[in-house]
Amino acid sequence: MEGDSEGGEAMSGDQRSAGAWRSLVLAPQRIVVRRSELLAGAAEGSVFDAVAESAQRVLGADGALVSVEIDGSQRRVGASGLGLDEDAADIELFRRTLRRVEPLAIEDTCDSGDASEATKVRASMGVPLLVDDVAVGTLAVFSHAPRRWSDDDRLHLVTLSQWPVAELARIDTLARLHVAEAALTRATRVFDAMAEGVIGLDLEGRVALANPAAARMLGWQASDLIGQDLHAVAHFQRPDGAAYPHDQCPVLTTLEDGAARAARRETFWRRDGSPLHVDLSVGGLIDEGEVTAAILVFDDIEERLDVERMKDDFVSIVSHELRSPLAAVHGSLELIGDVADDPDATAQMLGIARRNTDRLGRLVDDILDLERASTGRLQLERSELHAVSLMEQASESVSGLAREGDVTLEVRPSDVTFWGDGRRVVQVLTNLASNAVRFSPQGGTVTLTAHRLDREVAIEVTDAGPGIPEEDQERIFDRFWQVPAGSPRGRRGSGLGLAIAQSMAHAHGGGVSVRSTVGAGSTFTLHVPVRARRSTVPVDRRTEDGRDPR
Repeated sequence: MEGDSEGGEAMSGDQRSAGAWRSLVLAPQRIVVRRSELLAGAAEGSVFDAVAESAQRVLGADGALVSVEIDGSQRRVGASGLGLDEDAADIELFRRTLRRVEPLAIEDTCDSGDASEATKVRASMGVPLLVDDVAVGTLAVFSHAPRRWSDDDRLHLVTLSQWPVAELARIDTLARLHVAEAALTRATRVFDAMAEGVIGLDLEGRVALANPAAARMLGWQASDLIGQDLHAVAHFQRPDGAAYPHDQCPVLTTLEDGAARAARRETFWRRDGSPLHVDLSVGGLIDEGEVTAAILVFDDIEERLDVERMKDDFVSIVSHELRSPLAAVHGSLELIGDVADDPDATAQMLGIARRNTDRLGRLVDDILDLERASTGRLQLERSELHAVSLMEQASESVSGLAREGDVTLEVRPSDVTFWGDGRRVVQVLTNLASNAVRFSPQGGTVTLTAHRLDREVAIEVTDAGPGIPEEDQERIFDRFWQVPAGSPRGRRGSGLGLAIAQSMAHAHGGGVSVRSTVGAGSTFTLHVPVRARRSTVPVDRRTEDGRDPR
């Protein structure tokens, strides 16, 4: 299956992951919160108190204070002298200082209208604390009396302000590092939890990082993938065995030009050599106009391909199953005119038409039953049932098929009774028995047996056919799936019989299981709970897969 690369936007998985990373990393509000927490922790006995004490001493002031703007208001983080209270951190001096890049000196607050009765401040000088050219706080000194501030005073205060600026820059860096670390942790969890495979590639196409999903899909340990040439270990070959040229690989091409690409139905190769069918998208990481790396996102599409194959099988099988009886009906009706004078021949033609019409009806009923069972709309009419009677009815239904193949049907005596829908149980047993007859060798025997277990009834249909390989036993109940080897006499059914049997069993709250050994035959067992009449379950209480929830 050849990959078909397309330029353009990345796949939805890629978009989701990119959006998640952006939302986790670009969180400035987290930085503000963390900065506030760090400042609150540094408020008492911190370097800011030492700065205020030094400023008071060096400038011969009556007091000094360091404030920082947090959440739109000034908060004191360091103080010395004056016995300043919290309100002193909100005087006009700080607001006006924050709007400047130079010191703001007030020689007499009474003249300027900035007097504070609470602190009896008459003179003050403040210098803004600039971090990355943004005023984030103030270092200020105060005096009880009017004072003329000299140029040396200004120089000393500016020099001392570098101390709290450095501390604020350190706190800001710590806040950013903390948020970045937390964001990286969250992003890593997203990265590891993604269902899609994600691989980071360096400029040489080597794996720099791989999430667990990517490693699991490719059959590697994530640590073993690191440093590997991805194209060489997982993308070197097309499904037909031809080499995959480097210049045609969408991943390597993106590493060259940085353009985002998406490719559908590409084939990667697992470590054990088995193919992995994927849809992928890849985008380049650009730094200053240069491609430095690439991120590859891919998804296992095997299940989707299985669905597509099942749809193809449905069309093929149903078309064949419809065409054969229709042709027989059409041919019989045409011949009736030619043999109108021969009652026996006319009766024979009508019999052929009737049998094939019945065959068409059964196929349509099978498809409708599957649809009803899958949507929980299968109606059950429960009553007390005798297992031996049900087995005999199923045996009679497939007796004609058994005679054609020279297969003996044996119904063993049983007194087992239980509650269920008799018509549906016979339908299950008929499907199991017809399947067993088709796969039995000429002269073989198909046996039907019923047992009463603890809280359920088990009805077994056993054949002496070729058996089912273990790797195929999980798939035999899938719709339209058939054992590749086919029946010994080459007659294949529609591939719906076992799927219908399992659906009907689920509707009864039971199931169908299989035991089989290649060369030694198979035993299919219908398990049905033993129920009293009052335990009938309304249809609308069944679960999505048709099981009884009780």
